[in-house]
Amino acid sequence: MSKKKITLSLISIVLAILLMTIPNTVKAKTPLTTPMYFGINEYRKGTTPENLAYAIGNPLANGSTTESIVGAKIWQIVKYDNKTSNTYVTGNYYCVRAGIGFSDTTTKAEYTISYDFKTEKAEIASSGNAVLQNLVNSSYYNNLLALTDLVYLKGVSTDEEKTALLNAAGIYAYDANHEDGYENLITDSDIEAVQQAAMWYFTNHDDKAFAKVYDQFGDNKTSWLFYRTLEMAQNGTSYRSLSDYDLHMNSFGSQTGAGLDRQEQAVLLYNYLIKTANANASSYANGTANSRTKVTLYANPSIQNTQPIILIERAPETKDFDLALRKYITKVNGTELSGASSRVPNIDLSTLNSGTTATYKHKKDPVTVTTGSVVTYKLTVYNEGEKAGRATKIVDQLPTGLTLKTTGTVTSTKGNTYTVAYDESTNKATFTTTGEQNLNAYDGKTLDSDTIEIECTVVATPNTTKATVLTNVAWISEEYDAVSKLTITNQNGKDRDSEPSTIPNVNKNNMENYTGNNNKQDLTDSNNYYKGQQDDDDFEKLIINKQDEGSYNLVLVKEDANGEQLNSKATFKVNGETKEVVGKLTIANAVKINSSNVSTNDVYTIEETVAPDEYCKFNGKIIVTVEKTLEGNTYKVKSITRKILDANGNDVTSIKGDSATVEVNADGNLYVKVKNYQFDLKLVKRIYDVNGTKVPDRIMGVDVTKLANGTATTADYKLDKEPVSVKKGDIVKYTFRVYNEGDIDGYASEITEDIPDGLEFIWSEKTDEELKADTTLTDSEKTAIEYNQGIWDFGTVNKDTNKVETIKTDYLAKGKGAEVATEGANLIKAFDATKDYTNTINDKNPDYKEVSVYLKVTSDDTTGTIIRNEAAITKDSDSDGNEVTDRDSDTDKWVKYEDDEDYDNVKLQSFDLALRKFIIAVSSDTKIEDSDYLKNQDGTYTRAPIVDTSKLNTTDANGKLITTATYNHTKEPVEVNKGDIVVYMLRVYNEGDINGYASQIKDHLPSYLEYVEGDFNKQYGWKVSEDGRTVTTEYLDSHMIGKTTTKEDGTIVLSYKEVPIMCRVKDTAKTSENITNIADITIYKDENKNSITDRDSSENNVKLPSDEELPKYKDDEKGSYVPGQEDDDDFEKVIIKPFDLALRKFITGVNDKQVTNRIPEISYDKENNKITYNHTKDPVEVVTNDIVVYTIRVYNEGEVDGYASKISDDLPAGLEYLPENELNKEYRWIMYDKDGKETTKVSEAVKITTDYLSKEQGEARMKENTEIKENPALLTAFDSSKEISEKNPDYADVQVAFKVVEPNTSDKIIINSAQISDDTDKNGKPVDDIDSVPDKWNDGEDDQDKEYIKLTYFDLALRKWVTQAIVVENGKETVTQTGHTPEQDPEPVVKVELNRKKLSSLTVKFKYSIRITNQGDIAGYAKEITDYVPEGLKFVAEDNKGWTDEGNNVISTKLLENKLLQPGESADVEVTLTWINGKDNLGLKTNIAEISEDYNDKGAHDIDSTPDNKVPEEDDQDDAPVLISISTGEARIYYALGFAVLITIAGGIILIKKFVL
Repeated sequence: MSKKKITLSLISIVLAILLMTIPNTVKAKTPLTTPMYFGINEYRKGTTPENLAYAIGNPLANGSTTESIVGAKIWQIVKYDNKTSNTYVTGNYYCVRAGIGFSDTTTKAEYTISYDFKTEKAEIASSGNAVLQNLVNSSYYNNLLALTDLVYLKGVSTDEEKTALLNAAGIYAYDANHEDGYENLITDSDIEAVQQAAMWYFTNHDDKAFAKVYDQFGDNKTSWLFYRTLEMAQNGTSYRSLSDYDLHMNSFGSQTGAGLDRQEQAVLLYNYLIKTANANASSYANGTANSRTKVTLYANPSIQNTQPIILIERAPETKDFDLALRKYITKVNGTELSGASSRVPNIDLSTLNSGTTATYKHKKDPVTVTTGSVVTYKLTVYNEGEKAGRATKIVDQLPTGLTLKTTGTVTSTKGNTYTVAYDESTNKATFTTTGEQNLNAYDGKTLDSDTIEIECTVVATPNTTKATVLTNVAWISEEYDAVSKLTITNQNGKDRDSEPSTIPNVNKNNMENYTGNNNKQDLTDSNNYYKGQQDDDDFEKLIINKQDEGSYNLVLVKEDANGEQLNSKATFKVNGETKEVVGKLTIANAVKINSSNVSTNDVYTIEETVAPDEYCKFNGKIIVTVEKTLEGNTYKVKSITRKILDANGNDVTSIKGDSATVEVNADGNLYVKVKNYQFDLKLVKRIYDVNGTKVPDRIMGVDVTKLANGTATTADYKLDKEPVSVKKGDIVKYTFRVYNEGDIDGYASEITEDIPDGLEFIWSEKTDEELKADTTLTDSEKTAIEYNQGIWDFGTVNKDTNKVETIKTDYLAKGKGAEVATEGANLIKAFDATKDYTNTINDKNPDYKEVSVYLKVTSDDTTGTIIRNEAAITKDSDSDGNEVTDRDSDTDKWVKYEDDEDYDNVKLQSFDLALRKFIIAVSSDTKIEDSDYLKNQDGTYTRAPIVDTSKLNTTDANGKLITTATYNHTKEPVEVNKGDIVVYMLRVYNEGDINGYASQIKDHLPSYLEYVEGDFNKQYGWKVSEDGRTVTTEYLDSHMIGKTTTKEDGTIVLSYKEVPIMCRVKDTAKTSENITNIADITIYKDENKNSITDRDSSENNVKLPSDEELPKYKDDEKGSYVPGQEDDDDFEKVIIKPFDLALRKFITGVNDKQVTNRIPEISYDKENNKITYNHTKDPVEVVTNDIVVYTIRVYNEGEVDGYASKISDDLPAGLEYLPENELNKEYRWIMYDKDGKETTKVSEAVKITTDYLSKEQGEARMKENTEIKENPALLTAFDSSKEISEKNPDYADVQVAFKVVEPNTSDKIIINSAQISDDTDKNGKPVDDIDSVPDKWNDGEDDQDKEYIKLTYFDLALRKWVTQAIVVENGKETVTQTGHTPEQDPEPVVKVELNRKKLSSLTVKFKYSIRITNQGDIAGYAKEITDYVPEGLKFVAEDNKGWTDEGNNVISTKLLENKLLQPGESADVEVTLTWINGKDNLGLKTNIAEISEDYNDKGAHDIDSTPDNKVPEEDDQDDAPVLISISTGEARIYYALGFAVLITIAGGIILIKKFVL
C-alpha cells in the first residue's frame, strides 16, 4: 500500500472518531434526576381466574426461527421502587415495541430519561436510539397517538367512561334494553391485554412476525387471545384460547361459557381501537386533535435494546373565561316588539359546544321611529366560558340624534346595580357596577346571562330627501374572572376570544352605515347571526322615514249579488262624465294629497245609466266622500264613505246599503263596489186534482245547491211528469207556481195558458144566480166556471171552431189579485243563497206565488193518448212594477224548456188486454198429482211470467209509447214423452186503465197434440172443432179483469184472470221436434159488457203457420221475453227429446291395488251421432280369495237429463258378494234370491241391485252435505255441439266388491254382468230409453255390460343334482365332472372309491347345483332355500359364500331372494359339502334341499307344495346321493373312481333307488 493511501485512511479514522465525540445539540435532553426501574410479570393478580397470563396465540409453540414464531406473551409492565427492591407497583404502563428488552421476569431494567411522547417528537427522533427513532419516524406514529387517547385507564377512567368505550365497540351488558348483550363482560385485565396488543399492531408493523402474530385486525380473526394460569403452568398445561375458559354445554346442547363471551368482546374492542385510531390519525398529524391524555415515554438511549415504555395519564384540565354581549330593541314608545317584529336573540348552542361562541340569531334592520320616540334597549351579557364571572363596565356609543333617557342607576336581572354616566359631548353612555352577582360557567347545556335595560329618546327630525338611520354600538369595557379573581381590561388571552380594551372604531357621527364584522347587507334575516367586531360588542339601528306626498286611485267595480266581479260592460256617469266599466275601472287616477288639499274632502257622484246584460240597472245615485290626513311623515287617505240616494233623491243607505260599498283595498286603492242584481222567475205547472180528487203532489223535491253556489241559474226541480189518467168528462185542475230564483223581488205580471185538442176551458157567459140555475151543468162544473171567471181572460179563439185556444191572467201582477186587498201580497221575494230550500207557511226559499185553472176532458179516444198543455210567464216586473229582463228567459218569446215555461200531461184511459200461455203440469195420465205440477218452492209455477211493468206506458228511444209490459218466462220446450198429459194455463192480464173481459179465447192445436175429453176441460167450457185442431172457451166472459193500479213507489200492478186446458201428446209424435200450439183472445168487452177496441191488438189477429213451419215458430227469437204476434196471443212448446243412458262395467281394483288400464276411452262420431267406449275386456288375472272391485259407470248419451234409478248386477259362481264390505254398504247394494225376493243370505242371492244413483238418493246426500248444491246423481244431457270431455257425456259411478272363491286350479273365466234396471227423467218420472229396455238383457243394447276374470296359480319347483366330485391329495386337486342334469329323475349315485392306505391324506368334496323353476302363472321369489346336510358330510363356510350355517347340519341361503322368477323362468345356486375323513364314514350320503320361503305380489300360496314342511313328495324338495367306498388296488384306485363314475353315467346303472313324486 502506498504512503498516500495509508495517510488518507488514518485521516478518515480520526475524523470519524471526532464526529462521534461531537455532542448533538438537538438530542440534548435533561436526564431523570433518579433513574427508574421497570420489570415484567407474566401472571397478573386480581384476575378471573386468579394469576392469569395473556398472549397472542400460543407463544410456547414458537420455533427457533423468526418464520416459526406463532405467538407472543402480553407482559404486565411493573415499576420497582429502586434497583434492589422487589416491591413494585402497576399502572397504565405499556410496551411500545414487542420483542426487545426484558429477557425474563426477574430482570430490572434501568431507565434514565423521559420524553413527552406527544410534544417532543423531534427530541425523540434525535435521541440516537434506533428503537426510539423508529417509533416517531414510523408512518403509524399519529395512529399510536390517537390510540393513547382512546384507551381505558385502569384506576383513572370512570365506570361511565369504560361503558362508553365498550358501547362504542359494540359491547353491551345483557339487560332489558340489550337482550343480545353479554352475560359475562370483558374484565379490566382483558381490556389491558387487548390495548397492549393494539399498540403492538402500530409499533411492530415492520416486524417479520407481524402478519402471524401482531396483525389480528379484521372480523375473520376471532380467537387470537390466549390465556394461561399459574396453576396450568404448574401442571404443564400450555397456553389455550380464552374461548376455552369455562367452556361447557348449555341446556340447548350448545357450547357456552365466560371465555367465549370475553374472547368475542376482545376481538370487538381490538378492531374498534385500531379502526378508530386509523380514522383519527389525520387530526394528530395536522395538529387539530383535542388530546385527552398525557403520554410519557421512558427510555435509556445508551442501551439500544431497552424496551421503550409509555405511561398514559389523563391530561390536566384547563378552563377558559369568556363573556359575550348582545344588544337589541324591545319597545318603541312602550309598545313591545313581538312576533315577527321581535329582535330578541334566538340562541343556538351547538356552535359553542364545538367552538368558542354561541350563535345569536336576531335581525338588525332599522326599527322605524319618529321624532320624540322613546326606544327601549336591552344589553345582555352571556357567560360562554368555563369560569364564573361578570361584566363590571359596559359602554354604549349613541349616534347624533339619539340621547340617553335613563339616568342614575339601573339594576340588572342578576341584581347588580350599574351606575349610569352619560357624556353628552361624545354622546357616550357608561354603565359601571361593583355588584358581585356572577354569571355561572357554561355547563354544556345552560347559558347564563345578565341584562340591563335602558331608554333613549329620538331627537333627530325627518329629512325631506332621504331617511335617517341612527346606529348605536355597545361593548364590554371591563370584566371580572371570579375563579382567578382577576379584573380583565386589556390582558391578552384572559378572555379566550375577545379583549375588553379592543373596541369598535366608532363615534357619534360615523355609525350610520355600520353593520358589524363582515355581515351580509340584508339585515332583515331573523335566522342570521350578525356579529360584532368581537363577541363582546353589538349594534342596533333606528330609522326616521322622510316626509312623503300622498295620492290615491278611486276604482269603480261592478259586482253581482254574490260579490263576484262582473266582466260585462256597464255605463256610468261620474261627476257628469260618462264612463264605460268592464269589470272595474279607475275613475280617479293618482289624486295627490298634500298640504294644499289635505283639509278638504273629495266628493264623487256616481250614476249607472246602462246595466250589464242579463242584470238590472242600479237606480239612484252613489255619493262617495274621501277624507285625507297627514299621518307621521306621510299624507294619506283617512277615510272613504258613501251615501245611496234613490231616484227621488231620498237617502236609502240604510235600506240598500249592500248595493254599493266602499273600502280601502289591500292593494292600497280606494274601491267603490256597485252591485247589479239578476231578475229570474221560474214557472212550474202541475195537475193538482181530477174531479176534486187531489193527485199526489207532482213537485217531488227542490234542490237549490247549484242555484246557491252560482253553477246554475235555476234550481233542480224533481217533478212528476208522468201523465195523469183521465177520461172524457173529467175536470182537471192545473196549478201554476211561480218561484223567484233571482236576486231581487218581483212579480209575474202575466201568465198565458194554451188549451190543446181534447181539453176545453170551462166557461160560461152566465154568472152568479143565472149560473147557479143552469141545470145543464154539474155542481163541479159550476165551481170550476166561477173560479175561472174570476181569474182568467180569453187569449185567442179559433174562428172556425170557436174553441178557446189560449187564456191569460194578470192575477199575480202588482196591484192585482190578492193585492187589491193587501199591498205586496203578490210580491215574490228574492232567493236567499245563504239558506237551504224551505217550504213552510211562513217561510219559503225560494219564495213563490200560485194561481190555478180548470179544464175539461172532451176527447173520445180510449187508446191511451197523452194530451200535453203548456203555460208560460209572458210578462214580469220588479217590486216597483217596472219591466225587467229575466236572466235566463224571454217573456216576449214562448220558448219551450226555458224556466218561465212548463207543461203537464194527461193520458186518456186505455183498454188493453194481454195473453200469456205457459205449461203448468206434465203427467203420465189425466189424474194430475201434486208432483206433476211444475212449481217453484214458493208454490208459483216455474214457467209463469215474471211481469216487469217498468217500461209500460213510457216512450221508447223513438218516442213511441210502450203499451205492453215485459213478460219474462222461458219458451224452451218442455220435455215430454209420448202419451203424456200436458196442462197449459192461459193467463189474461189487464194492461189498461179500464176494467174488461176476455170474452172468448181460442187455442190452436198442432197435429201431434190432441184435446182431452173429460171433466177437466168441461169445467172451463172448452169446445173442440170437428177437425180437433181448434178449441174455444168463453169461461172468462164472466170474470172481469180489473184495470191497472199503481203502488206508492210508482210501480204499475196488473190484474189477471186465467183458464187452463188439458192436452195429450200423441203416440205418433216425432222425437226431437217441437210441438207448438198458439192461443189468442178473439173477443173483448169493457166493464159494461160493451164491445171495445184494444189499444194495441185486434180480435182474431193470429196468423197460424203451416204444420211444417209450426215446430220452429219463433225459434229465432231469443231472450227471457218472446212476444206474440200481438200482445193478446202467445205460444207454448213441448218436445220429445231422446232419453238414452248407457252402462259400462270395468274392474278398478284387486285387493288394495288399483287397476287403471280398463277405464273406457270415449270417442264420438258426430256424423252418425254415435258414442263408442273403448276399453279392454281381456280377463283380469286373480287368485282365490282376492277382493275384486268393479266400477259400474252410467253415461247419459241422450238429450234429456235423467237418473239411473236402479242398477242390477248378477252373482256368478266363483264370486261371493260381501254384504259387510264398507264399499258395498256405501253404495246401498241389496241381495235378491232366485224368486226376486230380497234376502240377507249370501248363499241364496243370485242378484244384487242399488238405487244409489236415483233422484231420491241424490237428494238425500244433498241433505246430509249442504255444500252439495246440485243433485250428484243427476246425469245431464249430452251436448253434441261440444267436444268430448270429462263431463260430456256426463256420467256417474257405483262400485261393488266381490271375493273370488273359485279354486286356483280352475281354468274357467268368470263373467259378471250388470245392467240398468230402471231409469227416470230429471223429475223422477218414468221415461223410455231410445235404444234399450231396462231390466231386460237384450244383446246389443247399451245399458248393459260384462267384465271378466280368470284364476292364476303360483308354483315353484326345486331340482338338485351333483355336478362335481373333487379329490385333494397332498395339495393336488382333481375335479371330476359328473355330467348329471336336473332332468334326470332319479339321479344316478355319484360313487367315489378311495385308497385305504392314502385315506388319511385325502380330502373329498361334492359340488351340488340347486335349480328353482317357476312352473305357475304368477311371478315370484324363492326367498330362502334350506339344505339338510347328511351325516358324514360337513359344511365349510369358506367354500360357500352366501350360505349360512343354521346348526344341526342345516344350512340356508337367500341368494335368490331378490330374483323375480317369471312363469317358466329358472335360477340356480350351488353348494359344496366336504366328506368327514374317516374309515368308518363310508357309504351312501343323501343330501336334501327344500324351498323354505317363497313370495309373490298376489299373496298366492304354492299350488302343490308348502315351503319348509320337509315333505319329500312335494316338488319344492329334491335330493342328490353320493357314495364313498374303499378300493384295495393301489394303481386302480384313482382310475377306478373315474371309470366307475363313467360307467355309472353312461349306463344309467341305478345304484340306489331315488324316491320321486
